[in-house]
Amino acid sequence: MAQSQLIINLVPNMLSVCLVSKNQVVQEEHLELDPSHWDETWADGILRLDQPLRQILSRFTSNKFPRATVYYHSPTLNQQVYSFDLSPTDAHDAGVAKIRETVGYNCAVESTPLWISPSSNESSMLVYADKEEQLRALFGWLNRCHLKSASFIPMSTAIMSTAASIATRSDEDTAVFYLGSDVSVIAFSNSLGLQVIRSAQIGYRTLIESYMQALQALDQSSGDDDQEEDTECGLERCKKSTSMLFEHGIPLGDSKVDGVDLRKAVLPILAPVLQRMCIEIKQTFRFGLNGQPMPQNLLLCGPGAQIPLLSKSLSQHIEMHIKISPAAKTYSPSAIVEPGMPEWDIIESQSEAFGLLPEAANEELLRNKLSRLAIAGAVSAGVFLGAEYGMTTIQQQSLTKTMQADANRLSAVSTFNQQVESVAQFTNLMNDVSGLVVETVKQTPQWHSVLSDLASLTSESIRIEEIRGDDANGESRIGINGLAVSVTEGKATKELNEFISSLEKMEGVEKVTLGATTRIGIGNDMWGRQLELHVYLVSTPLSYTVFLPENKN
Repeated sequence: MAQSQLIINLVPNMLSVCLVSKNQVVQEEHLELDPSHWDETWADGILRLDQPLRQILSRFTSNKFPRATVYYHSPTLNQQVYSFDLSPTDAHDAGVAKIRETVGYNCAVESTPLWISPSSNESSMLVYADKEEQLRALFGWLNRCHLKSASFIPMSTAIMSTAASIATRSDEDTAVFYLGSDVSVIAFSNSLGLQVIRSAQIGYRTLIESYMQALQALDQSSGDDDQEEDTECGLERCKKSTSMLFEHGIPLGDSKVDGVDLRKAVLPILAPVLQRMCIEIKQTFRFGLNGQPMPQNLLLCGPGAQIPLLSKSLSQHIEMHIKISPAAKTYSPSAIVEPGMPEWDIIESQSEAFGLLPEAANEELLRNKLSRLAIAGAVSAGVFLGAEYGMTTIQQQSLTKTMQADANRLSAVSTFNQQVESVAQFTNLMNDVSGLVVETVKQTPQWHSVLSDLASLTSESIRIEEIRGDDANGESRIGINGLAVSVTEGKATKELNEFISSLEKMEGVEKVTLGATTRIGIGNDMWGRQLELHVYLVSTPLSYTVFLPENKN
């Protein structure tokens, strides 16, 4: 259980850092980013975010940070939801195998359960993958800013997990529409499990951009807009647009701000975005439920749920009763981490989130783990040696006192010690020699007894053409090639069986196996079976093993 956590949120319009200790937010800081530079930021390996992150970290009162969990908006994320009737471990392996067919082996892959049946192995698994170069860019970014990586969690994946959790806790007639800054998720669950869950790359930031377009158009019409707008002006316009969206929302009625009629200037630009949201919701239920009854209610949650009149504008195009999550009343557009957001889940659990990591980060974690184990082993060994040294010192002091009290016997004891050392040296020599012999010759196969008796078993009916011996893989055997001959094929077979039976009864034979046999004719009046036998010998352990230390009482 993690006592402290560092949560970094990287989205197109904001970089934020939150330090959490014992389920409480200690400090949070953020910087606004220009969303128009988002693609360029990833193209150069997010090097341009080094200075902003260092600037944020310098504001914290503590200069020691735990491992960082990064929530990021990924431009290369691939995620799929699969249903399985398997154990959690098997479901994870099956999901990873499925998505590997799409993304190959150059991506990091992970899974998280969205729903698990309480009475069976049925489950819905979210399996997600991201490119290794994206994760390496995040890993290098943290390293350059002197931070350690805990995990990298795509924001879309985190929102899907949060939306699924809300849907499974809601009543059976209520679906969920989670509206995040860049991703929205539609989910519906009933008594049979998670029925529908789907993400769309549309969030309330699209509504902010609509406000920005309207403000830019007004500036251009008044002649106040420069042809080359710098980053600072773009950030200021984005900040103003965000404030206006969360203050005035969807301007369905007459609403004027600074003499600007928002209904006329902004609503026509917002309308296509709202229409797309409605289409996403309706199409998700139409094709996802496969003829099942539609839910009657839609719970609007996430930071976007606080936008005024959003629920009313959506309800005009969706035949569902739209409710707003109670948690939405506490959201603030400048908030970094609050209840109901995906980042809050790991704060409540007080544990490190399970996300993606590049190979370099996994190798670093393994090295750190091995180092900690080595240090722990060294400390344990030091403690043990210290205790052993203390006991030895006490015993030596006691022995010295005894020897001083009985000085007359000191000479005899010294002589006895010399004799003991001589015997010990001889014993070690015997152990070494015995061990060398046993390692060189493991066991003695009983070749002589079998070979000497083999001649007595041959007859006119059994003709041995080849005998060979081999010792491999700890087994000693004799290979026999020859013929079983008689006037009829049946008698030849009988002679062969009797020969095998006689071999099996021989002393020193463990078993006999018959290889391939071939029927052949011999002359005009004889029949035979060409045979191949393997006679496995009993091996006798060397007597030298009695000298080895483990055989001593």
